[in-house]
Amino acid sequence: MRRAMRGRSTIFIIIVGAVLIIGLTAVFLGSADHRPLTGMLVFCQVPGDMTDMNYRTGGDWRYPSRARIVAVDPENPTGTFKVLTDEFYSARAPEISYDGKRLLFSGQRRKGEPWQIWEMDLEDLQVRQVTSGLEGSTDPAYLPDGRIVFSGLKTDRTVGAGHILYTCTLDGSDTKPITFHPHSDFASTVLQEGRLLTISRQLYPAPGAAMLMVLRPDGTKAELFYENREDGWPSSRVRETDDGQMIFVESDRNHPFGGEVVAISRNRPLHSKIVLTAEIEGEFHSAFPLPSGKLVVSYRKPGVDRFALFEFDPVKKRLGRLIYSDPEYHALEPVMVAERPRPKKLPSIVNEQKTTGSLLCLNSDLSDLPADNHPSSAKKVQVSGIGDSWGEAPVAEDGSFYVEIKADTPVRFRTVNEEGRVIRGPSAWIWVRPGERRGCIGCHEDPELAPENRVPLAVNKPPVALSKR
Repeated sequence: MRRAMRGRSTIFIIIVGAVLIIGLTAVFLGSADHRPLTGMLVFCQVPGDMTDMNYRTGGDWRYPSRARIVAVDPENPTGTFKVLTDEFYSARAPEISYDGKRLLFSGQRRKGEPWQIWEMDLEDLQVRQVTSGLEGSTDPAYLPDGRIVFSGLKTDRTVGAGHILYTCTLDGSDTKPITFHPHSDFASTVLQEGRLLTISRQLYPAPGAAMLMVLRPDGTKAELFYENREDGWPSSRVRETDDGQMIFVESDRNHPFGGEVVAISRNRPLHSKIVLTAEIEGEFHSAFPLPSGKLVVSYRKPGVDRFALFEFDPVKKRLGRLIYSDPEYHALEPVMVAERPRPKKLPSIVNEQKTTGSLLCLNSDLSDLPADNHPSSAKKVQVSGIGDSWGEAPVAEDGSFYVEIKADTPVRFRTVNEEGRVIRGPSAWIWVRPGERRGCIGCHEDPELAPENRVPLAVNKPPVALSKR
């Protein structure tokens, strides 16, 4: 009897031990499969040829076929390669959360389905859909208040198809447009100061070159940040460094499918451009600052078909070691999985109860646009929308004017003399948000100018209300 009981106890102990070993093995293997991605590079792989992708418009190349998002350890890329979006037909535009634990991206779950914004938990690699309903949702970025900003396709009978910016919560609710001009806006970055920096390209009345536009996350205070006034346009998402530099790739007619890595100062963006890669032959697609102060760049040598990831020293302006390459794929849009400072949260000044906003110009005669053969002072300002006139308002003796216009509607201005002849204009497209009180120094003046400290004469009267005719 005792021997039988002893035998049963031994068998029980063996069974329990085996179960524990199997369980621990499963936990170990699961942990190895889903090890933390902190410190790894996440980037997009695009197969095939890229010569049919339009970098000037920023449109069709944002929706490549069979693209995927992958992760590698930059110190051991071949031994750590992992595909993160196996369940998607195509995916791109990775962006890491401020705590380094989540990943936003644009993805097409199945071929032919609309591109939407998705979020991935970087610990268990589970994904969930954020947006739905909008076509062509792409280029997402985290906002500091728990919302996100992204680009979505919108088609207008007059303007045509273009991207506008939207914000929404992380569950996809409360989706709101925040840009309202006949431009295409994409590849947005959230600056540490809290504003958004986006590539913006005019579509109407004629296509124009892309520029960098800055605005608040509620769509107010939109203005020019940087433009190449010769032959070039920003083509990649801007990345901000700790020392206040804005790093991005700028393309031109000689490099329509890539370009040079450039840097501009946050404080003087229009007058501080440095081409970091001017002495390097080849093309660059995107760049991302590393904690070491160096950059990881997407680059291809002359005669090479595929973009690969390299280290780059922005001080010595030299390419460093090859980080990752694959003869079957382009390696694009690198980001690093790491915690980073959360930007400032800017309060919204939009009043949804209002339907109009106001605009004050301090001196409409102050402009870097040449006068149209009529150097006299402006007496009136004419306001127009897309294909319609909104009327005109008087210009005070000091050149100021003050108007009230319908919110969330694009308008342009031009100044005329006392004979009704155009002096300058039309201006760039502008809009005001509901309840916004917006000001400008002049008409297409240097944005880096500081206004004169005086009270403009136009504010001595209520704003002139203008509307579509």
